[in-house]
Amino acid sequence: MHVDPENVVVTLTPVQARHLAGALRLQLALRWETAELGPIPCREEVERVRGLLDEYGEQLERLDWGEPAGDVSLRWRADGISEFAWELRQAAEECFSDSPSSERRREVLDTARALAAAVADRGQPVAA
Repeated sequence: MHVDPENVVVTLTPVQARHLAGALRLQLALRWETAELGPIPCREEVERVRGLLDEYGEQLERLDWGEPAGDVSLRWRADGISEFAWELRQAAEECFSDSPSSERRREVLDTARALAAAVADRGQPVAA
């Protein structure tokens, strides 16, 4: 059996999947804003936007758009998981810093920890 050293399998609870899906949708929105489509998009612009939608759509489908019936397991690039772990930790600290005991802050940090642990288990450096 061939093991891909760049991919990591992470299992998320439904709550964690919801938070990761939210972060993915936010990242898609930010990348969409910078897609720079002209008034009459050319082939390259359409292909670039289609690639963006395909990439994020696949990831969101794997997460059942943040509403899975149970735990979900994902195979994802280690650097991508590490990046989302860092982003979720930052979001928890910046957006929920005024209420350190809030349930949502705890959930977001828990999601970041789950992602970081999956990468750490593979011996990869973790940004979270």
